[in-house]
Amino acid sequence: TELRVIQSELNALRTELTRDLSFAEVQNSFGQIFVAVGADPLPGGVDQPEYTSIATVISDTEQDWAKGQIQMLEYREIEYPE
Repeated sequence: TELRVIQSELNALRTELTRDLSFAEVQNSFGQIFVAVGADPLPGGVDQPEYTSIATVISDTEQDWAKGQIQMLEYREIEYPE
């Protein structure tokens, strides 16, 4: 009986981990799409390069993207020396 409880808890943990990994893959794919079209996840940069401020800026940007408000990277033509 105690073994069954442990097995159930391990199965629940494995299911949760699988769900979290799937969510991470979706988020990664979502980011790759926006990078491919030139969307800027950090418009204007970040004043304080700390995890919390970067996470906040990216979260705000993702919310804007979900609303259809997408700020694109600035296009610059590359000049090659002759």
